[in-house]
Amino acid sequence: MRKFNALQGNSALISTLLFDVEMDYELYQYEIEEHIEEFTKDLHKDKDEFVEVITERTGSVAIALKTKGNQLFINEKAKGKLKE
Repeated sequence: MRKFNALQGNSALISTLLFDVEMDYELYQYEIEEHIEEFTKDLHKDKDEFVEVITERTGSVAIALKTKGNQLFINEKAKGKLKE
């Protein structure tokens, strides 16, 4: 999985986070979904409250947020959870 480069896709990321631009569920499935267990292990090992994963590809953005209680939030729901 490619890590987000702040210089690449910066415009797409800013638009998505600041202005309710729709996120891409297929991008979540392609870039993030298969790595959720890996992120969960790190979450518990580091004793963090949550782990957030953001990816961008060709102007599309996907976000996943997993809590220490094992709740998984994807895209708009993850963004909403971050606002709480």
